[in-house]
Amino acid sequence: MAKNLTRMVVTALVTFVMAAFLLGVFAGYTGIEKSEALTRFSWVPLIACTIGGFIGLGIAVVWWKRSDEAVREAHKWAWYWGGSVGLIVPAVILGMSMLGIEVLPDAYVASTGLSGPASGILITLLPMFAGYIVAWAVWWLRHR
Repeated sequence: MAKNLTRMVVTALVTFVMAAFLLGVFAGYTGIEKSEALTRFSWVPLIACTIGGFIGLGIAVVWWKRSDEAVREAHKWAWYWGGSVGLIVPAVILGMSMLGIEVLPDAYVASTGLSGPASGILITLLPMFAGYIVAWAVWWLRHR
C-alpha cells in the first residue's frame, strides 16, 4: 500500500513539475515578464495553481479511500468541531467590522503584505486549521 501511494505522489509531483515547466516555456515564449505579470492578470499562475490543486485533490481522494475507519472518523470529527470552533474567530472579526469597529489594526494587515481578500482568507483559514489540529489531537488522545 505504501509503495503505491509513494509512486502516486512521485508521479503527481513529476506531472506538476512538467506542467510548471511547460507553463514557464509558454510564459517565456509569449514574452510575459515578471513586471508584467505583477501589473496585469496572467493565466500562467492561475493554470499552475489549478493543476496543483487538482493533483492535491486526487492524492487526497486516493488517501481517503485507503485510510481506515479510525483515521476517517478522527479527521471528520476534527474538521467538524475544530473547524467550527476556529470559524468563530473570523465570524467575530466580521461582525465587529460590520458594526464599524476595527478589530485588526491597519499595521497588522499591512505587515502581512497581502491584499484585502487574501488577508481575509488567511484570517479565516488559520484559526480553522489551528482548531482542526487541536481537535484532531484531542480525538486521538481520547481514543487511545
